[in-house]
Amino acid sequence: MSNYSKQFINKAPKPDLEDVENIPPAIALQQKNSIKNSRSTVGTNTELLDHLRILYAKIGSASCPDHHLKLQAYTPVSAAEFIVDHLKDTKGYILLPIYSKLVSYKGAARGAVNELSWTTASEENIREFMVERSVDGKNWITVVGKATAKGSKTSSQTYTMTDNNPVCAAYYRLTSSENDGRTEKLGTVQILRRCEKFNIASVFPNPSSDKVNVQYESTNDTDISVTVLDMTGRVVLTSSTTALIGFNTTELDLSGLTSGTYIISMNNGQNIVTSRVTKN
Repeated sequence: MSNYSKQFINKAPKPDLEDVENIPPAIALQQKNSIKNSRSTVGTNTELLDHLRILYAKIGSASCPDHHLKLQAYTPVSAAEFIVDHLKDTKGYILLPIYSKLVSYKGAARGAVNELSWTTASEENIREFMVERSVDGKNWITVVGKATAKGSKTSSQTYTMTDNNPVCAAYYRLTSSENDGRTEKLGTVQILRRCEKFNIASVFPNPSSDKVNVQYESTNDTDISVTVLDMTGRVVLTSSTTALIGFNTTELDLSGLTSGTYIISMNNGQNIVTSRVTKN
């Protein structure tokens, strides 16, 4: 025992015997709390636990408590050999953690464009980042751009991206892609800007076999006439809707039309805007 442990054990006189054999060693301690610590035990006072830890670490055999299988260490080579030898014709997954710690993700209207910026703390196993745009926060049909990850494991990195064709109200979703193809949604921001013109923001789903949603922006509260034309200019469908200032959505039923490409035309009494849609 160390000198520190010996100071807590009562000193005993020397025995009359020179040597004792075939008798297991024993430690006798007076039953009292010599140290004012609730975690102190005979094992800690005598440092026997330290020796037991070494004993179990050297000669102990670790096993899984659920499957009762012996645990063993694998090198990359031995792990690959085990997979080839024992898991033939078996579907499996090799999983890696995503180490893309997002510190911040911001967006703001800057003049005629929308600017997105984000900062990461680490990017281990990350291949690239992608920013998508949606006008309702549900249907992500527009890819604003992609940025190759710098791959830093220890230092923070900052990225910026610009949407050169912004709409009045839009959501921007940031997604990271791993080297193995998996993706992770990191965050979403919304940018609102003053609507300056009447326009169609998106048509989805496109192509469609029946109904489509037309998302558009209006500069005022007004009635809108909607016309669907084929590629020869012939009117095949008409409808009307009432728009409020800002972002709006109207639904068109194309189930009665034959397959092909059509033009959606919207008229607010002052301007006409158009967009294409494909009917399956």
